[in-house]
Amino acid sequence: MTTGASDGRRRFLQRVLWAGAAWLYGLPLTVGADTSLEPPRAAALEAVLDTLIPDDDYPGALRAGVPTRIEELLARSPRRLRLYRRGLDAVERRARETAGSSFTDLAPDRRGEVLVAFQAGYGPGTIFFHYVRRDAMTRFYSSPAAYEMLGYQPPLNGYPFAPAASDASERAGG
Repeated sequence: MTTGASDGRRRFLQRVLWAGAAWLYGLPLTVGADTSLEPPRAAALEAVLDTLIPDDDYPGALRAGVPTRIEELLARSPRRLRLYRRGLDAVERRARETAGSSFTDLAPDRRGEVLVAFQAGYGPGTIFFHYVRRDAMTRFYSSPAAYEMLGYQPPLNGYPFAPAASDASERAGG
């Protein structure tokens, strides 16, 4: 027969083990956890993507559907979602400190200046910048808009093999 103290200890250890397993596999720690960016952060992400791959003679990131494809990635990866949230917050702070305005309200050249500050160093903004740049390029250059821009015609009956994910964390869902 177990005592009340050992039952409490057992429940505590079970919660710790479940939380550790959830963290390890990048699963949400609570049921029904939010898996998308809030509207202000989603707008900031669109501004970042428009700065990285702007429209010119061809569609840029926004018209190529890159924000939607990144949001789909974030919905599958709670760890990446947390990284994006912290990074977008860092970009917003930097914009307010250096330009006195929200990142989304800045002119494209000023946005570029804010983002350049995150190319070096180490912190949430820098880590975010490297991930968002890679995620944007991967999703843009695998879009029909980029195929048209490059004059690329994919095979009509598909590829003989499945394309690899851009990194191991995407294959593992993290």
